[in-house]
Amino acid sequence: MSGACVRGDLRARVGGKQVFHVSGLGDCSAAPEPTYRPPGYPPAGAQPAVTVTVTRTLWCQSDPNCLPVAGK
Repeated sequence: MSGACVRGDLRARVGGKQVFHVSGLGDCSAAPEPTYRPPGYPPAGAQPAVTVTVTRTLWCQSDPNCLPVAGK
């Protein structure tokens, strides 16, 4: 992956002998790329949509079990 870089005080020892010591591995001057892109998201040609919800409260006065409730 281009732009991949590991920064830090990196040392490698083999048999007690230091093999290398660097402050970064990879191309640390390259522009970073996104690590994950969901496939096909957003779908091609997708447009934002508006959703409207309309709520109406109706009292059914002809039904004795359907009366206004206190606090509503």
